[in-house]
Amino acid sequence: MAGVVALVSAGAMTVATSAEPLLQSDDTRHWLSRIGHGNFAPTVVSFAGVGHGWLAILPFYALVLAGAAAAIGATRLPIRRHDLATAGAVVVAWLLVEHSAPELLRVDRSVHQWYGLAAALLLTAACAWAALRPRLAAAPLLAFATVRTAEHTKWALLLVVLVLAALAVSERVRRSPLPA
Repeated sequence: MAGVVALVSAGAMTVATSAEPLLQSDDTRHWLSRIGHGNFAPTVVSFAGVGHGWLAILPFYALVLAGAAAAIGATRLPIRRHDLATAGAVVVAWLLVEHSAPELLRVDRSVHQWYGLAAALLLTAACAWAALRPRLAAAPLLAFATVRTAEHTKWALLLVVLVLAALAVSERVRRSPLPA
C-alpha cells in the first residue's frame, strides 16, 4: 500500500516538476493544462536549442520511468488481492482529498468561514477510514469527485459527517456478536 501511495506521489511531483512547479496561484490544474499543450519547464535539452516541448522533456520522463521500474523491481513482497484492493482504495481516497480540499479551503478564504476547513479535515479522516476498512457507507464520498460538491462547504461538511456516522454504525454492526 505504501508503495502505491509513493508512486502516486512521485507521479504528482513528476507532473509538477515537468510543467513549471512554481505556480502564481493555487490552481494545480495549471500543470495538466501546460502538459496538455506541450509547454514544459526548460530542461538541459532546452539549452541545446530544442525548445520546451515534448522532445525536451522526454529524457526527464524516461529517467523517472527508469527510477520507478527500478524501485518496483527491487520490491520482492508477495502481493495479495486484498492488498491490491486496499491500494486502489487508498489511491481513490488520495484523489478525493487532493481534488476537494483545496477547493474547500479556497471557498473558506473567500467567505471568511471555517466550514471548508472542518470539511477538509473530516474528509481526510473519512477517506482514510474508508480506504483502510472499505464499506459501502463511504460511497457518498465519491460526490467529492466533482468540483461542485466542494464549492458548497456547509453541504460538504454535512455529507462528510453523515458518512463518518454511517461508517461508525457499520463498524459497530460488523463488530457486534450475532444473537444466538
